[in-house]
Amino acid sequence: PIAAVVSLAMALWLETIYFLVVIAWSIILVGLFAPFTAAYFWKKCNGFAALVSWAGGFISWVAISIYYYYDQTADANIGIIEEGEVYVDWAVWDAVYIASVPAFLVSIALLIVTTYLTHKKYPPIPLRDIDGNPLRTKDFLGIRNWKSKEEQIHEHDEIPGPV
Repeated sequence: PIAAVVSLAMALWLETIYFLVVIAWSIILVGLFAPFTAAYFWKKCNGFAALVSWAGGFISWVAISIYYYYDQTADANIGIIEEGEVYVDWAVWDAVYIASVPAFLVSIALLIVTTYLTHKKYPPIPLRDIDGNPLRTKDFLGIRNWKSKEEQIHEHDEIPGPV
């Protein structure tokens, strides 16, 4: 019910698909990109750090957007359509864009700090495929790691792939 109410409010307030997409991609950047990327490429990253990073990135994004809206972007968008009136649409979107980068940096910082503080208490869970086999993260992007043929063959024998 909460998601339905929030979705309805956003659909009625934002009005165009462009504004909905801006909000969606901003949320992905500030809250989800750092934890998802770290989950694939950083073996120490744990679930607790990912949750802290997501929440901290999102909360800081909302707080920074509000700060910039009231402090700076509202003043910059006065008198665009009518003299003395704030053009709210531009002021809000300016604040959202400006707040995305600092909130993303907060998300990364929280992820790193929380991981180092909690990696012993909350050990990371290895990534697994749909069959429960460990997911290979070596050469994940197809980038050659410059090892000899024997080392590569031996490395692939250690982690069994899907049968």
